[in-house]
Amino acid sequence: MRISPLLNAIVYSIVGTIFIYFAYQSIDDDVLNPITILLTAVAALQFGVAIRLIHLHIRIKRKQKQNKK
Repeated sequence: MRISPLLNAIVYSIVGTIFIYFAYQSIDDDVLNPITILLTAVAALQFGVAIRLIHLHIRIKRKQKQNKK
């Protein structure tokens, strides 16, 4: 059984949110320390993948709807 792209997008969004939380916790005096930047960059990548997976899910559903008619 395959895992839905929508479920994968949800998982990637949750992981991205966790990375944002860790980035927020790593802020000491200034925001521009390397750990904060790294965690924020990883979170941005996670959210980017989630958006692409949601787009893929929509395209698959549209294709299935067209083939049904």
